[in-house]
Amino acid sequence: MELKEFVSETLTQIIAGVKKAQDKNNGDDLINPKIAIHGDKGNSIAGEVNNRNVVHDVQFDVAVTAIDSDSSKAKIGVVSGIFNAGAEGKTENKNSSVTKIKFTVPIIYPR
Repeated sequence: MELKEFVSETLTQIIAGVKKAQDKNNGDDLINPKIAIHGDKGNSIAGEVNNRNVVHDVQFDVAVTAIDSDSSKAKIGVVSGIFNAGAEGKTENKNSSVTKIKFTVPIIYPR
């Protein structure tokens, strides 16, 4: 799986999971509540003053692999439990490298 597909699918699944949890909510739980700012009193969930959405960071810490060989195109993909480079057919003189990358994507969960 390519990194862009992995990130896109992960974020889509997280948002879908939040929506599903909100739909199942019995009304007593607060799933992604707005935070009310009450001057010097700090943050609280209760109240109607200056309601704001909270930005959450989704942190990614993934290993990506780059593979280049004589008989296949260079590919970059996310390393999973089983190594799968997406190479087609038989390859010779294969060079590969694995790199870990960390990044954060800020999102606001649905209401």
